[in-house]
Amino acid sequence: MKKANWTKDEVDLFELNEAFAAQSVACLRELGLNPDKVNINGGSIALGHPIGAS
Repeated sequence: MKKANWTKDEVDLFELNEAFAAQSVACLRELGLNPDKVNINGGSIALGHPIGAS
């Protein structure tokens, strides 16, 4: 985003490819993302990722 000169407020949707649910929580907190804009259709776990297999 820095290279594109964007702010997180200019992004409509964020997709996190997580292997563990705690990973998403940490990313939301660290990056200060609005949870309503993250993985709105479910993340990797919801889409069938074998938890922790990556």
